[in-house]
Amino acid sequence: MIELVGTRVIRGPDWHWADQDGGPGSVGTVVEVGRADANTSPEGTVVVLWDNGYRSNYRTGFQNAYDLRVVDTGPAGVKHGDVLCNECKHTGSDKKPISGCRWECRICDDYDLCSLCYMSNMHDLGHIFYRHDSESSQVVEMPTRRNSHTVELKGIFAGAKVTRGASWTWGNQDGGEGKVGEVVEIQNWQKESYRSVANVKWTSGGTANLYRLGHKGQVDLKAHSPSSGGMVYIDHLPILGYSNGEVSKPQRNFNSPRHRPVLNIGDKVKVLVTAEELQKMQVGHGGWNSRMAEFIGKVGVVHRVTDRGDIRVQYNNSSNQRWTFHPGVLTKVHAFLVGDLVRVSDDLEAVKENQEGHGDWVDAMRGVLGKVGQVQEVYSDGDLRVAVKGQPVWTLNPLSVKAVPVTPERKGKPSEDIKNIADLTAMFGELEIASATGRKDMIKEFVTVHPNNVDMKSAGKTLLQIAAHEGKIEIAEILLDANASLDEVDDEGDTALHYAAFGQKAEMLKYLISRGASVDFPSRKQQTTALHVSVIKNNIECVSVLLKCQANVNAQDCFGDTPVHDAVGKGYDAILNLLLKSPNPDLMLRNKRGFNALQHAALKGNDYAVKKLIEVGPLMVNVKKDDGFTPLHLSALNGHFSVVVALLNEGNADVNVCNNRKQTPLHLAVNQGEGGVIEQLLVMGANPNMQDDNGDTALHIALSKACGKPDYQVNGANCGFLANFEGINHSKFGEAYGCAGLAIISYLIFMGNDLDIANNRKETAVNLVNQLAKHFPLILDLIKLHSSNTDRQSRSIESGTTEKSQEILTPPPSTSKPVPPMNLLECSVCSEQDQNVRFEPCGDVVVCEECAGRMKKCLFCHFPIQKLVTKCESFTF
Repeated sequence: MIELVGTRVIRGPDWHWADQDGGPGSVGTVVEVGRADANTSPEGTVVVLWDNGYRSNYRTGFQNAYDLRVVDTGPAGVKHGDVLCNECKHTGSDKKPISGCRWECRICDDYDLCSLCYMSNMHDLGHIFYRHDSESSQVVEMPTRRNSHTVELKGIFAGAKVTRGASWTWGNQDGGEGKVGEVVEIQNWQKESYRSVANVKWTSGGTANLYRLGHKGQVDLKAHSPSSGGMVYIDHLPILGYSNGEVSKPQRNFNSPRHRPVLNIGDKVKVLVTAEELQKMQVGHGGWNSRMAEFIGKVGVVHRVTDRGDIRVQYNNSSNQRWTFHPGVLTKVHAFLVGDLVRVSDDLEAVKENQEGHGDWVDAMRGVLGKVGQVQEVYSDGDLRVAVKGQPVWTLNPLSVKAVPVTPERKGKPSEDIKNIADLTAMFGELEIASATGRKDMIKEFVTVHPNNVDMKSAGKTLLQIAAHEGKIEIAEILLDANASLDEVDDEGDTALHYAAFGQKAEMLKYLISRGASVDFPSRKQQTTALHVSVIKNNIECVSVLLKCQANVNAQDCFGDTPVHDAVGKGYDAILNLLLKSPNPDLMLRNKRGFNALQHAALKGNDYAVKKLIEVGPLMVNVKKDDGFTPLHLSALNGHFSVVVALLNEGNADVNVCNNRKQTPLHLAVNQGEGGVIEQLLVMGANPNMQDDNGDTALHIALSKACGKPDYQVNGANCGFLANFEGINHSKFGEAYGCAGLAIISYLIFMGNDLDIANNRKETAVNLVNQLAKHFPLILDLIKLHSSNTDRQSRSIESGTTEKSQEILTPPPSTSKPVPPMNLLECSVCSEQDQNVRFEPCGDVVVCEECAGRMKKCLFCHFPIQKLVTKCESFTF
């Protein structure tokens, strides 16, 4: 059973979670495996972070349900010893084994493919393969790839546009929050994991670098615009959490509930492999007889399924010959009769593939895709001659069509019934156009001649839904007068009212509601109401109409989002104002991620919404999520400076509020390097000495970042204290520890962060500073210098022309000993000589004598320089 952190997955056989994943084929990463003692993700479940950023838990055996299929276990580190892919194997030093699933050909000796080559149709599509999920797993026999169903993968692949994601810890390498980059390549991470990191080039000033995409279960990125990961044979992918049992070569376990026979007695079948392939595959499956070759390509009927899963096929020749075949050599042929109505598949690629050897494909056939036609002729090999109104007659593979059921209400002789329905179905395309363009005469004729088919669908849509989308009220009136159903839904569960909202037709919304449409009817899949749709479409007129018709402003979709959540998330200010003026909006409602409206606004950085929500519901400001996060935590964590200001100034938010881990907003802002937010919190009274559940103060976190993460970066926007560090040359301290990180440390010290507080590891800030000094001895002097200069500048700005400012203009009495020349810092301007001049009256020592002669103001505090005191005058500092 595969349940490994880092595994890449898509939706599986028991999926019924709408489009949380982003839609069919969308890829996500297993970031956590459920445990028996866990509350949120029990045993038999996993937590998946989808490439679109949505995170939730899914069943992998829990309640005997399986929600996921495995796309790639390479990111989890799965490999297959020294087995190489025969199509892409490397030589020499680049020699790499197959990682992820291994696909072993059943027909050819010693022939293996990696997943990329297997899914890219390398080797013979008629050959059966065994799938190896890992080195130690039992093999699982696959059907042939020929005619197997494919699905396109979508997500973070080469070419995708991405932004920072859930596991991001890389400061502003991307150029800042919300900046977009492009995935150049998906790569391996050394020999630990495979296809587990993405090489991203940021397009907005950031740098190119590698970021985790499953490595150790971490995902640093979120898809902004997903790209294609190619096609996969979806039924060939492992089901996450499902044990296939022992499947020994060359037999297949047909008793498995997930691998039961696909052929039944009475099914029409034909052999699709060559005589040579058939002979090899018949070993152990009924044996080989040279006469079997005569029946290749001919249609037979399944007479019996043996206990071993082999198929007994009878052919309608003179002797009613019967043969026993390996099931993998047979393809089911759908039985159709002349006159049957069929719908051609709308899957272009699948139809193209099916047409090979069955009339072949030409581009002119595009006109029949998704259309209903009538079978004109059935060939001996099962191929069909199909006529679609307005199109040439084509020969089609029966795998490319599906039967259209005949409605039981039809009366008359069978031949007439088929003809009438065929005519009606064939003309439905014209009826669709008539509904969309307002041709009343044609619609009136239709409802008069076919009153029982007024809700007939084409491509899943009724004529009323089409008219609603296009705003054709007169057409809707004709259909409704003919008893068309307002509650009829399409394949997504959307009604005509939803279609009017999608089409942004306000008058149609008003009309349908006046005819009895349920204003709050939720779609089956997304659970969205017409109000949700109109908000997402940002249509003020439609929203106004629905609110006047008493639409429920508190309705929640499948994600738990209300229309207010949607307006906040999209940044639609005018829509939000309308919703907040409606009667009784419940702003405390949480979505399935646990966010109420204000928390959602803080998360998204929507300062306008934050201010409006505070105005309407001021008591929400300090409301916590289940994890203890308040709006101030969320905005501080994500660096939303304007939201932090609004929450503190207009909402009077508790600046020292703690989450469940005892973290204050200041802890989170320091951890993320959000300079402007840090300063704002401290100015508004944040206590830098508060300790989280690790016992860390904000200074512990800042110093730990500097000690352990050389890439610690600071967002300097809206950050005043960073001005103290402008123009300083820190080459002696190493580029890895830039002035911005030191600025945070110094500023915290200046603002009263106690250096002697010990955390749970018995570490004080002094301990961490000393650790840093082991690698960078001058760091102590620099911190002291910066924190003292910050002190001096801050006090002078606050005091203006008071007595305190006069005190600052007079240098403090010298109590320290002269610093030996070898310990002096280099000039902050030229970096060639030592700092050997003190400015008066501020007392700063930052440059050499030569550079000082050209200055009129201090580099640090910008005080006018009244006097230069040189080293020759024996000053101390």
